[in-house]
Amino acid sequence: MLSNGENLGGIVQGILAKQNLSLAQQADLDSSTGGSFEPEDLELAMIDVQILGLEENTTELIKLYKRLPQPRPINNDLADYLGLPHSAELSRLIIGEGILTKEFCMSNLFNIVDKTHKKIRFTPNKAQIALIEALKEHPRVVCLKSRQRGISTYAVLNSLFECLTHPNKARGIQALDLKSSNSLMKKAKLAYMDLPSTIKPKLLYDNNSELAFDNGSSLLISTSFRGTTLNALHVSELGKIALSEEKASELKSGTLQALPSNAETEVVFESTAEGPNNYFAELYEAGVKGYTQGNYKTAKAIFLGWIGVVVDGVLTPNTEDVDCILPANDDTVVPKELNDYLISIQKKLSYTFSEEQVEWAVSTYKELGSDLIEFKREYPAVAEDAFSSSGTGLILYDAYNRLSNHNDTLERNPKYPLYAVSDLGISDTFFTIFFQYYSNRVWIVAEHFGTGQPLSYYVKEVIRMDVAQWYIPHDARQKELQSAKKRTVAIKDMGFTKFTVLKRAQNLWDSVSRTRTMMGMITFGDVPELIDSVKSYRKKWSVQLGQFEDTPLHNYASHGCDSLRYCIDAVLDRILK
Repeated sequence: MLSNGENLGGIVQGILAKQNLSLAQQADLDSSTGGSFEPEDLELAMIDVQILGLEENTTELIKLYKRLPQPRPINNDLADYLGLPHSAELSRLIIGEGILTKEFCMSNLFNIVDKTHKKIRFTPNKAQIALIEALKEHPRVVCLKSRQRGISTYAVLNSLFECLTHPNKARGIQALDLKSSNSLMKKAKLAYMDLPSTIKPKLLYDNNSELAFDNGSSLLISTSFRGTTLNALHVSELGKIALSEEKASELKSGTLQALPSNAETEVVFESTAEGPNNYFAELYEAGVKGYTQGNYKTAKAIFLGWIGVVVDGVLTPNTEDVDCILPANDDTVVPKELNDYLISIQKKLSYTFSEEQVEWAVSTYKELGSDLIEFKREYPAVAEDAFSSSGTGLILYDAYNRLSNHNDTLERNPKYPLYAVSDLGISDTFFTIFFQYYSNRVWIVAEHFGTGQPLSYYVKEVIRMDVAQWYIPHDARQKELQSAKKRTVAIKDMGFTKFTVLKRAQNLWDSVSRTRTMMGMITFGDVPELIDSVKSYRKKWSVQLGQFEDTPLHNYASHGCDSLRYCIDAVLDRILK
């Protein structure tokens, strides 16, 4: 409890803070260490002080203030702000030497705006704590997450704290797009502006992509860091960023290569999944297999699902997303598809859903159009759920996953003819599928592909396989650059005549639809490159529009999938007719 003198000292301090003090008066005030005067009657003393304040008698107020006990100095430093006994030295140690943990300081320093748009003091949630703990074990972490786990918010505050407490650092946060970048910078500026003035470095300048402080440190938030040297990096929504091959390549070969590889350099990749077979999926899968202590190019993997945090394959108890609940309703009917899924998750993880979690799941499932794949992708319970393909622009993945059959030991059946079909490429990939058709199924027994070889190289392989017929696309009638001959003529000149030129598909997506429909009638043999292509075949992503275009991305996957489309066209339009 404060004494009379301390109470009165606080009142005088408040009055002086509102007056326009001269530099000399301010210096006199700052030098005061306080006295021991305790007024016998606090109410009468307060009246006297109020009169001095009204008279703006600053000289007498300063004299009185210096005679009174001073529980806190007029310069509010970090110790005061954290509610600790005042000590300027302690304040320096908190920031500079880490007597208090970073988590404690961040929880008592920074304000954020919550999901209800209210300003609150930041307190790390369970997902953020999992990331903090992972970074203590290894400085490079790849984080697969469900929606709204607060990881980007933590990235902003963590980077800001490091900039405030360490000189000459450049910490970067790579955002998906300009809108996301601006949103993250808004969070950084709010947290900075609400700090007590005496503990924060001054801003030298700020804009929508950088906060630069007078201690030499900078927080940079941008959609690209080409040519920028950083001391730490957080990549937000890498799954979506990686949909642009240019962005993914720039990150891998540019930004990451410029980062120091040491224990002090934090690198975090975080995202919801955007389907399998992309750069983020590769990083996560590599992280699951393990990281090497001391090898700072490797990353530790953590999974932040809506029912809990999984680290090193173990579900951490009591780490559910507290926002994924709704009041239970006895009249709620759980759709069978969702009910079967929830039961399978309970068995897999030895976990029991609460009634409130089930209520939320039903509501969210319906909100997502009763699309279980979309529900699992947005709110995965296990990591494999996250890589479901709905909404990711993948073209054949769902049909392949649901309908296809595999037989890695599949061999050519000598009772039936062998066919070949190719996507022709010379400077580009030349992809050939060898298949048979019998028992109402397509049996894909072999594959062959190459780049930069002459046409004769691929023709020899088809001849070697002794095919009954080789189906080639309409562009076979184009001329070869080396010989100025049409490809069909060049093939005949090599002594091979058992080929058929397929008609050009009137509509690409009709051809894709036929392939999807036939997927359940295909058995894939030992054809890993074709299978990888089918899993990865996707629409082109428009960075400008922020959405998928209605055209396939032309990359390594398109060649194998074009061959598969031609295979289905050959079966339906030629072999079966």
